[in-house]
Amino acid sequence: MGIIFTDLDERPDLLEPTCALFRAHGPGRHHAVHGEPKRIGLPVQQRDLLDCLGVLIALENGILVGALGLCSYSDEQITLWGPITTRPEDTPVADALLHTAREVLQDSTYESLRTQIDIRNRYLRSFFLNHGYRAWKNNAIYTRPFTAQLTQPLIESVTRSTRSEHDLLFRIFSECFPESGHHDVTLEEREQEGYRHYHLIHKNNIIGAAAVHGGSKRSWLSLFGVQSTQRGHGYGNELLAGLLAREERTNAQSIALEVLDDNTSAKKVYEHHGFQRLLTTAIITGPV
Repeated sequence: MGIIFTDLDERPDLLEPTCALFRAHGPGRHHAVHGEPKRIGLPVQQRDLLDCLGVLIALENGILVGALGLCSYSDEQITLWGPITTRPEDTPVADALLHTAREVLQDSTYESLRTQIDIRNRYLRSFFLNHGYRAWKNNAIYTRPFTAQLTQPLIESVTRSTRSEHDLLFRIFSECFPESGHHDVTLEEREQEGYRHYHLIHKNNIIGAAAVHGGSKRSWLSLFGVQSTQRGHGYGNELLAGLLAREERTNAQSIALEVLDDNTSAKKVYEHHGFQRLLTTAIITGPV
């Protein structure tokens, strides 16, 4: 009996074994980078798999031998989480998982695939390149811990946003991040999903905005931007310092973010505020 494919919807009994397999591929040489950015670098939980669009599972003689998570990046693009296998560098199983995933997606509206690969995982990088995928850019994941004692003073110009200010934040997010799906729905709906929004006021005008996804252990800085006409005056530093002071007063133990590795100026700002690089990934893309 050869390899057969199923998914967690059909086999919910395989949730914990599949979760254990993903946990075994944590940060390091065999790292499978989570398809959801805000979960990158954190221990894999069952909820992570249930939140995926789907998790493809490979079985050989009824035994789990591989898995591949599918996560939504945008209306046109899917992020792959994996493929991972129980046997080290089992290319035939990985090939079959990728081929099956692409077949499943042929009838969908998705046009392309992307994945983030820990640069220490040379095998998985070669795997995708051998399948005709292309390396785009490197991505840096940064994290900053919060201590038990408050260390950041509150900054009056940076406050938590209310519903009445959402329209102004929406304009800033649309200008700074035109391709982001964050503002495809109302910011109020995003806050119901666990986001917190902050803004920076200068001369009675909102000139900067940020979106943070809350977590019990780690917050994730999803969006952070200043109006184009106000850049170069230190307002980004002010917004970030104020945001960190506010986040430090939540129940989060740390905050993390991602930034393209060639964005030197942004990295300097984050490092100045105590962020340290957690890992570096390669963004790899290709057609469905």
